[in-house]
Amino acid sequence: MGFKMTKTCKLCSQTKDIKFFYKSSTCRLGVRNVCKKCQNLQRVVYNKIYRQTHREWSRAYHRHWHQLHKEMHLKWARRWKQNNPKKVLAYQRKWTKRNPGKVRSHRTLTLARRLKRVPSWVIKNPTILSQIERIYQNRPKGYHVDHIIPLCGKLVSGLHVPWNLQYLPAHENRKKYNSFNPEDTNVHIWATK
Repeated sequence: MGFKMTKTCKLCSQTKDIKFFYKSSTCRLGVRNVCKKCQNLQRVVYNKIYRQTHREWSRAYHRHWHQLHKEMHLKWARRWKQNNPKKVLAYQRKWTKRNPGKVRSHRTLTLARRLKRVPSWVIKNPTILSQIERIYQNRPKGYHVDHIIPLCGKLVSGLHVPWNLQYLPAHENRKKYNSFNPEDTNVHIWATK
């Protein structure tokens, strides 16, 4: 019968077989004083504390590294996307489910751009763009975000701006569609000669 070498862990005070300790040439018996399980827990706690205390430094370092190696990173990212189309699609679907307001806002903005209904001063102003995004994100359930003056109306066409957006119940918005009646609203229309 063979002899089994055991050692007591300094943290959990359990006596365990030597195979449950990491090797170390500087320690007695050639293994560390803390068992693998306790050392892994120590590492997790240390990493968490380190990340919290060095968060700003780490962000600045990674931003700087990314700027220096931007082309290399983009090349790597493109290659990864080409090699992992299923993972990319799964990530996009997950992101879309988590951010429905951003998705609706982006789709409407894209449509409005195609219809040339977004003025250049709106695109250049991040405050107005964030207001539009907030309107879409805070949309009550069962409601649609509607353009008061439709983007492609028969009588008049409006712009994709925050003051031309309103919440309407879904059934009313479908009923309204692209129609606009100036007598029904308090919207003033300026005519130019």
